[in-house]
Amino acid sequence: MRTLPAAALAAALLPAAAYAGDGGTELALFDLDEQLKAETSVASVKARSIRETPGIVSVIGRDEFLATGARNLFDVLAMVPGFQIGGEIGNTTGLGFRGMWGSEGKVLVLVDGLPVNDLLGGGVQADAIPLEQVQSVEVVRGPGSALYGGFAELAVVQITTRGAAELERGAAAASVGQMRNGLGSRTLNAGWGRRFESGWFTVQATVGHAERSDRAYIDGLGQSASFAGNSKTDPVSVAAGAAWGGLQLRFRYQDWRNETVDGYGDVLPAPVAQRFRSIAGEARWDLALGEGLVLTPRVLAQRTTPWQQLLPSDYGIYDRTGERLTGRVALTWHASPALEVMAGAEAFVERSYANAGQVVSGPDDPLGSSARYTTTAGFGEVSWDTSVVNLLAGARFEDHERYGSSFVPRIAATRLFAPFHAKLIFSRAYRAPTLDNLASNPGLQPEHTRFYEAELGWQASEHFFAVVNAFDARIEDAIVYTTDTSQGASGQDLYLNSGRTGSHGIEVDARFQARAFSASAGYAFYTAQGVNQVAAYDVPGHPHLMLGFAGHKVTARATARLPRSLDLTATAVWLSDRYGDTATGADGQPVLGHVPAKLQIGFFAWWRDVGARGLDLGAGVHDLLDAGSEYVLPYHSVNGVHPPLPAASREVFLRIAWEPR
Repeated sequence: MRTLPAAALAAALLPAAAYAGDGGTELALFDLDEQLKAETSVASVKARSIRETPGIVSVIGRDEFLATGARNLFDVLAMVPGFQIGGEIGNTTGLGFRGMWGSEGKVLVLVDGLPVNDLLGGGVQADAIPLEQVQSVEVVRGPGSALYGGFAELAVVQITTRGAAELERGAAAASVGQMRNGLGSRTLNAGWGRRFESGWFTVQATVGHAERSDRAYIDGLGQSASFAGNSKTDPVSVAAGAAWGGLQLRFRYQDWRNETVDGYGDVLPAPVAQRFRSIAGEARWDLALGEGLVLTPRVLAQRTTPWQQLLPSDYGIYDRTGERLTGRVALTWHASPALEVMAGAEAFVERSYANAGQVVSGPDDPLGSSARYTTTAGFGEVSWDTSVVNLLAGARFEDHERYGSSFVPRIAATRLFAPFHAKLIFSRAYRAPTLDNLASNPGLQPEHTRFYEAELGWQASEHFFAVVNAFDARIEDAIVYTTDTSQGASGQDLYLNSGRTGSHGIEVDARFQARAFSASAGYAFYTAQGVNQVAAYDVPGHPHLMLGFAGHKVTARATARLPRSLDLTATAVWLSDRYGDTATGADGQPVLGHVPAKLQIGFFAWWRDVGARGLDLGAGVHDLLDAGSEYVLPYHSVNGVHPPLPAASREVFLRIAWEPR
């Protein structure tokens, strides 16, 4: 725990933790009032300011994450309270939230309203989403199932890409990172947009090459493999959008290729190539039916092919696709400035199938060829502002032909009584079994979650704002990844409903912003004491912790604007002790290992209009102290021990962008 004083010192010197920041103008990073008044509709249909929206919400604008030198979405979410990154098999990572593993369909990630969670397992390869395309990141730190459905059980991350106004003169950027012992990342991005009298269009494309780490991975038996040159994570992404009148079209293609030498845990004889592809498109039309009445039909098509492995190896072969076609209609009535009502219905059909003759068997599908399910849902929300309190009530009823029905209500009360604001929120949520879940166990039922949340904020002056929130989460019938060990079973992967888990804790944010200085500090704490009963997540001897995730997190950021449009930013992220399986014992069972507390410090300089208006240069260093963090597997592996994945060592990062203004 010797790093705790260092973390406290960093927090004192660099008061920071990204709570909110509207990226609409370059001064937003230094204008507290503008940030607090910025409206968001990620937590409800009605747009409200961050202080009044019925959810625990963070908004991170483009200026804020560019100032930190963020390389990917993980760098952004690392500064958001509650989020941590966990390791996974096959050189992949996932999102953890408030101590709970969110990768398997518990955290919904949207890009311009298009889901990017894979349809087979529900996971998200968040480092495949290119930040160069992004204008803002909005996060609901709490359930969103009543509004968004089953993947929004714990949190919602909504990403908005750059619009026609930002791309009207074109934009291009390139970046490169160099780790201590090898290449970090290389990225090229270009975009263009156009506005006209009754509409707009945009297109952006990104290609890149990166390595997960330049350090060694050591498996449970002590075998070592270097990740330098053997851990690529290469993204390709194309996004396009257009609008004409009330009609809006969106399209997104994402192709993320990686290499794995860690496999299911044991070092592989040679790197194995994997591929994660997704394509999604939607058409929606806002039809004004009368005074304050808007009808919005929507059609959404998705296709995902995750974890694709085509060549025989010790890691196996997997080549399967999931598809979903959704039809949705919502009617919104703006009855008055104080009253808004929304009601809607949707239905979707989803299926999975093996590609190119590959057979992936399951008890629900003897030939391993295909599976198909239909789901229908109804949802609604009422928002009513009174002179005493702003109230919101919402609910969603969903019926799946295989696992039956789920009903989740949501109630929130918010009040802004300057300089304070307060929020009380009760939510129920669920995680629907995915196609792969049901292929392994057709008897699965949804896991259901109950959340209590409260928030109190204080704007002490035009320069200082602080907020604290408390939460209590319970997940019943948690869907857990395990192995079938029943008599006569083959030991294949299996998903089971497995008891109760959850966490409770607090999160604190404070910000100070002035004309040329922006700083904030944050602290997040969770405990699973008396809540978690799922053995796969348990840390023996430490019942307050969940496997893979630190109980305490301190974040810090400070940005100073110097003459000649030069911004200097320092960041710090401190995680307390973590635990994970690190070795295989003589009896073949996992050995619990201790990952000491880590402090990572970064510095970044961003110089705009260098020699020409619109030419920006950035340079900095990530993990200045070379602490060498790890991504810890947040469950006890059922396919052998999988020790933590090594993260990058110290990395020097350079960025150049051309954005005519």
